[in-house]
Amino acid sequence: MSFAAILVSCEEDVEPTQITTDFSSIASTYYEKDGTTTVVIPFRNGSADFASNAEVSFGGTATEGQDYSLVGISAEGIQISIIDDNNFEPNETVRVQVPSSNGNSIHTITIVSNCEDTDSPYLKYFAGTWEAIEKYGPVPADWYGPYEIHFEQDAEDPTKFHLDNFYDSGRSAYLIFDVATGEVHFPDQQPLPDPGAPTLLTESSGTFVIDDCNGATTLTISLNYDGGVWEYSFVKL
Repeated sequence: MSFAAILVSCEEDVEPTQITTDFSSIASTYYEKDGTTTVVIPFRNGSADFASNAEVSFGGTATEGQDYSLVGISAEGIQISIIDDNNFEPNETVRVQVPSSNGNSIHTITIVSNCEDTDSPYLKYFAGTWEAIEKYGPVPADWYGPYEIHFEQDAEDPTKFHLDNFYDSGRSAYLIFDVATGEVHFPDQQPLPDPGAPTLLTESSGTFVIDDCNGATTLTISLNYDGGVWEYSFVKL
């Protein structure tokens, strides 16, 4: 009687080692104008293996294809292009994550609008506390202010903003912003409470300009009102 020997391999399957890396920093900030060149988010230690087997995920408030685009991944880092447009937008973020056993696995890029961006401001920008100056003449001697005023966005109409200290008088009024045309309107209304003249705010309209440069956020509104041109300058506090 003979027996056949059968050899069975008991060697267990071994999972491939996960390729990991990390970033040399956790955050960076760029203006949209930086989109003219490629932004590099550097790895702490270059890894050709990681670059060829990259597992990178993106998140944040910025939109890929509209606010940024992925250029490529190399042993040095991740190359991202910031897309420049003319829209005035809030700061947006790109959250870049890579697999890492330790270290900085997440890098957050903050994208800031250029000072030249004046198109399509987001409406919520107008809400808040401002320092106001009324300019109704060619020289500072004819100006009134500064005084504090608050803009509150209407719950039902996002283009409507309530003012709680109209003319520094404690009266309430409201403005309508048309961001598509860059126009602003005071519709016919009765400012309340009404301690004195003017008892009625008649329809007036004009334009607005946003300046987010020079270390301050300034909103300038020019209106045709009471037979003349009034200019209001607001600096956000």
